[in-house]
Amino acid sequence: MSKSLNYVALGDSLTVGSGAGLSRGFVKRYASLSERTLNNRILVAIFAKNGMRSKELVALIKTDTYVRKKIANANMITITIGGMDLLDTNRLIHKSSNFQLFQGTIDNVYHNLKIILAEIQSLKTKYVSPYFIRIIGVYNPYPNLHYSNYWVNQFNNKVRSLCNNKLVHFVDISPIFRYRPELLSIDRLHPNRTGYRYIADQVAAAGYYPFT
Repeated sequence: MSKSLNYVALGDSLTVGSGAGLSRGFVKRYASLSERTLNNRILVAIFAKNGMRSKELVALIKTDTYVRKKIANANMITITIGGMDLLDTNRLIHKSSNFQLFQGTIDNVYHNLKIILAEIQSLKTKYVSPYFIRIIGVYNPYPNLHYSNYWVNQFNNKVRSLCNNKLVHFVDISPIFRYRPELLSIDRLHPNRTGYRYIADQVAAAGYYPFT
């Protein structure tokens, strides 16, 4: 293997790997797949927590000097964010039935992701090493809610619009989980071991430009 590559995983419980039990979430599996594809050692740094909202990720990237240094030196970056924002809104919907609250949440996550991407790109201007960003969309753990598929699609389409070049790629995992409860853990919210394996495979399928 040649020189190692730095992989920074940012985000919420999906990046943590919640629901996978003692097995790995998608991050370590994706790193392993990447090592085989790129024939490089992948050094992984995870900055994530359960229940992280998009505004919290903005604050982390803007204020934590260690995280900023790791991002500046990263060659591979994955981001999972927005699921908790939507779940918070869903709880409000149960009280108000005002479905347009979802649109406000989607717009807010979109705005926060724009800030996150701008911060990353600003940090990367100081370093000449190649890099890419993979933004992983959300899936629908509650397909029996009559409105849920529509708003999950709206969210993913909005976030996808941010990924308009070869370096920033949107990874759509929604079709993988659609009406497949067997891919969810016992909490019926997070992926299980198999679900995370599918996520890792889907991120790897997005390719490795500019490394290949």
